[in-house]
Amino acid sequence: RLESIYDNLKKDETGDTFELIGNSLEEIRLLKRKVQTEEEQLAEKGLRRVTDSYAFSSGEMVVIIAEGEWKGYDAVVKAADDPLTVMVVPVLDMFSINEDDAEDALIFRRSDIAVYD
Repeated sequence: RLESIYDNLKKDETGDTFELIGNSLEEIRLLKRKVQTEEEQLAEKGLRRVTDSYAFSSGEMVVIIAEGEWKGYDAVVKAADDPLTVMVVPVLDMFSINEDDAEDALIFRRSDIAVYD
């Protein structure tokens, strides 16, 4: 049954409601397992990944969870007007928080941000 669902998803060329990731059903299962593991790791640290409908507040402290050089850094939300992205300023140390310094702002997808639970 899962194979037929996967085949139907693979044949759908519109892609309006979803994005198929992986070339086989096994790859999709592995990706799902990895996401569950990341959620568990975040929960152990007292964090949770934000949902698409999460309403950020300007000045809110968040954690960057995107792969790359900023992963694990705290950040302050500057703007979240876009429904897909959020603008944050990384906090390098307790003295580096400058509310007016937008030139250091970075833009991340909402799924790359976690909040303290």
